[in-house]
Parts: sequence; C-alpha cells; structure tokens
Amino acid sequence: INLDFEKTMHLSYGERRLNIPKAFVLTEYHAVLLYADHVRAICLLNQEQVYQEAFDEARVGKPLSIERDELTGSIYVYTVKTVFNLRVTREERNVWRIYLDKGQYELATAHAAEDPEHLQLVLGQRADAAFADGSYQVAADYYAETDKSFEEVCLKFMVLPDKRPIINYVKKRLSRMTTVETDELDEDRKNSIKALVIWLIDLYLIQINMPDKDEDWRSSWQTEYDEFMMETHVLSCTRQNREDVQQLIAEHADPRNMAQFAIAIGDYDEVVGQQLKAECFAEALQTLINQRNPELFYKYAPELITKLPKPTVDALMAQGSRLEVEKLVPTLIVMETREQREQTQRYLEFAIYKLNTTNDAIHNFLLHLYAEHEPKLLMKYLE
Repeated sequence: INLDFEKTMHLSYGERRLNIPKAFVLTEYHAVLLYADHVRAICLLNQEQVYQEAFDEARVGKPLSIERDELTGSIYVYTVKTVFNLRVTREERNVWRIYLDKGQYELATAHAAEDPEHLQLVLGQRADAAFADGSYQVAADYYAETDKSFEEVCLKFMVLPDKRPIINYVKKRLSRMTTVETDELDEDRKNSIKALVIWLIDLYLIQINMPDKDEDWRSSWQTEYDEFMMETHVLSCTRQNREDVQQLIAEHADPRNMAQFAIAIGDYDEVVGQQLKAECFAEALQTLINQRNPELFYKYAPELITKLPKPTVDALMAQGSRLEVEKLVPTLIVMETREQREQTQRYLEFAIYKLNTTNDAIHNFLLHLYAEHEPKLLMKYLE
C-alpha cells in the first residue's frame, strides 16, 4: 500500500500523526486504515481510495482500534465511547474494471462473467487489444463472443492477406446462430444462416483454387473445407439451398467439390454427370456401384461401356436381378469394338443362364451375336 510517507516528512508531528494510520485490517480486495480522526479504505489492486469517513471526536470519542471478524467478515471500529460496524457490500463489484484497465484480461473476464454487460465490454476490449497486437486469430475468437457489429468486425479482417481470421470469426458467429434446430428457426435467422454458409463456402473455395499455391496449401484448405461442409447445421442448410450452393461451386469451376457436394446431399445423378464431364470414368462407375438407384445405371451405362467395357459389365452383373435386363438394351447395343461386343455377349449369357430371363428380344439378340460371330455357340444353343 502506498501511503506516501515521503510526502508527509515536512509536516509537524501533530500533522504527521493525522496522516499515519493507527491500525488497519485487510479484506480480499481492500485495506481499511484507521487514522486519528478518520477511517479510509484503499483498493489493493490499484491503490485508489474508495471510502473515507471522518470522526466527530467530541461525539464518539477518540478512535482506538479496528478489527475484522474472520468468521463473518464484519469490520469494527472501536472508540473510547462506542463501536462502529463498517458494512462491506459487494466489494468485488468493480474489480473487473480494475483488471480491465490494467490489461489483465483473464482476471477481468473471470470477474465480469456474472454480468453480461460487463463481460461484453471486457471481451470487446480484449479483442481490440489482440487485433492491435497482430494476434488476429485470437482477436477473431473474442470478437465472435461479443455483440459488436458484424459488418464492422468483418471490415477489420477483410483487409488482411490471411483469410483464416475472417473465416474463423464468421464460423464462430454461425455457430452462435445455430444453437437450436434449424427447423425451429424463424425465417430471418434461416436467411442469416444461409448467407453466412454461402459466404464461408465462397471464402474456402477461393483459398482452395487460388493460383500459384502449392499442393500443401490446397490440401490444408481442402481438409478444413471438407470438415466444415460435414457439420450438421451446414449440411442442413446446404440441402435446403442446394441450387445456390451448386451455382457457387460451378462459378469456381471446381468439379471435385461439385461432385463431393452432390454425394453429401445424395444427388448421385449430378455426381456421375460431373465425373463423366471431367472424363473421370472409373470414378463415375464406382459412384454408380455405390448408389442404389437402378435408373442411373440405365442412364449412364451406355456411355461407360464405351470407355470401360469389362468393368461396366462386371458392375451390371453384380447388380443381378435388381436391374431389368430389357432396360439395358440401349447399353448392350453399343458395340463399337470387339471388346464391347464380347462384353455384351457375356452379359446376355448371364441374363439368360443366371437370371433366367425369358424375354424373346434378349434371346434373339444373343442368337444374332452367335450367328454373326460365334456359330459354334449358336449350334450349342439350338441343341
């Protein structure tokens, strides 16, 4: 405690006696000092006086001592004539402000936790200090917990070359908005969530597809983007706004993430279409195998059999009776090469001998192939 003894050295004994405490007691945050003619309380955290009361010696008598009851916390001042009880009420109420002014943010946050208004001031100042210090990721974390203007904070981060802080901030604000199920949200909040999700997708795709960046850069951003897109509230939002998301990904000319998004929302038709467009034939065939809609086999097998004859027929045979042989005729009549013809014949034989199809068109088709290319097999069939 700074009692400024040096400032009293020039005073007379009587004057100094009035400026030197006779006794004192300590509370958690204050020192209560008893002087010859008054009592004073000083904050231990910043040395500021918070209370002072003078004595009327003629009325109450000469002050003798000051004591604190350790059990109850009560403070008593004894004089020649009486005893005073100094009531201590919420002495911690301004502690948060003192720590805040000293830049001790952890302690300020802890002491402001019970008062939302005070906590907002602490978090805001803490965020400002971190931003000024160049700790942008830390600043983003704290700004996201404040009620500061979203637009104001975004403008601070958007000018930075590193986009991780702005992405981190927007993601945390999004998380605050999705603390209840999307179906229970009002339209305004749903629209706000949609706007943040779309913006985050755009920010991620810009980083993933940024030119002149190495594979490690892209891989790091891609991993983070993949994790973001699989978050429950993000999946819910993108499913409800699939056309907007698909349009955005298309604007970035990113077939990989277009296909990945289509898979995430179960749009396998879009996935296979994008994969074929990118000439990723093996991937397209695998997507067909992994999904359960037979109509997609009828739609895409004619193109796939021209690129991957045997793997495509293997896939058709693996589907067994789940596929209607008659609907595969457009696929089977594609016979531009010998390999394609042989694979068509293999599937027809499978359909007749394993699936026991009795369709005349299928039998006649196989007979036609035998007659033109396999006369020995034709004779065997007729026997």
